[in-house]
Amino acid sequence: MLSEDTALVYATGANPSQRSKVLGAALRQAAELTSARGYRYFVILTADDTTRTMTITGPGDTFPNETSHQRTFGATYGNAPERPGNTYTTPNTQTERVRPGLDLLIRMYRTGEIAESDGVWDAEAMLARPASADLPMTAHQ
Repeated sequence: MLSEDTALVYATGANPSQRSKVLGAALRQAAELTSARGYRYFVILTADDTTRTMTITGPGDTFPNETSHQRTFGATYGNAPERPGNTYTTPNTQTERVRPGLDLLIRMYRTGEIAESDGVWDAEAMLARPASADLPMTAHQ
């Protein structure tokens, strides 16, 4: 809570395929908070994409060079590095990980404090729907 009638709610997901679930979770959290604080409606003041992209570095694999081959004239050859007993290490790997996130700054209103119109979310109506149902993508439905 930032003030009596203003709050910051947020949601995060584990991978990019969960973007719509992140939106639904943030809206549902806003509706739950609105209702729990004794308000009926909320308006989204700001919506910030807080998606994080991380690069995770993994070590390369190390392989021992245990074989060598003799040429008829006595020189050895084989896997790099060319002498038995040495090792070869592959380059490190880098994996990009994306975690979607959304911050909503909301202002809450009691019945009669704001007219029901576009941009006004009815927390009671949202919470009456099952949690598994898709939340409305437009305000005041």
